[in-house]
Amino acid sequence: MFTRIYQDGSETPVVATITLGELMQVDGNHECSCRLVLKGSEIDYDMTLIGIDEIQAFENAVLLLHTLEEKEKLSIKS
Repeated sequence: MFTRIYQDGSETPVVATITLGELMQVDGNHECSCRLVLKGSEIDYDMTLIGIDEIQAFENAVLLLHTLEEKEKLSIKS
């Protein structure tokens, strides 16, 4: 599991977690999954990303997290 704590523009804590998930059946193939959860007082994302293996699924989750950091204007809590 990966956890990171951010703060939004009003300095409210926002917690991001990425966890490795189970194998999923997608179009007849087995794919690996990662769950990305980003929660704050006004932020609530919960999604599952897939990849051909755990590394690709994790990379997809991290890339999406980076996009959400920019979209929601999050900064690392110091």
